[in-house]
Amino acid sequence: MSDREILITTLKNMLIEQENITATPEELLDHKAKLIGFSDFREFLIEINIKPKKLIDKSVEIHRRICQAQIPSPDTKYCIFTAHSDYTFSYKTTWIGKDENGRDILIPATVSTDIYLKELPENITRPYVINDLRELLLWSYRWFGMALVKESIVREHFYEFYQNHKS
Repeated sequence: MSDREILITTLKNMLIEQENITATPEELLDHKAKLIGFSDFREFLIEINIKPKKLIDKSVEIHRRICQAQIPSPDTKYCIFTAHSDYTFSYKTTWIGKDENGRDILIPATVSTDIYLKELPENITRPYVINDLRELLLWSYRWFGMALVKESIVREHFYEFYQNHKS
């Protein structure tokens, strides 16, 4: 799949709040394009119809905007992570017990995304919503910052956070 196809598919699949919105599929695509800074879906298509070398940087930026604008899937668990520019991570944890040496065992905590996003102070930048490996890599190596990362992605790619480490 080309970068153009991936961008179009990602935009089409982007979850957004749709309170009282009755729109045709075309109007919904226009609305999604507006959320990420385009006047409509047609402008989005024109913008991504550029030479492949230029599309790489454009693709990274458009993916960033999509991950900032989309909402978490309502029936999916997410964990709160922060990617730092020194390529380290911090994350909200939950206590699950003690190990054989009496040390606390902490794992990434899942959050109620509805409550978390509603209680987020206005001066805090809205977190990215990370749903797949491509988005995870772009966020952790290019964008940095706070993100709601789908728990299944965390378990698959940050599995070491779920293992008991013995020293």
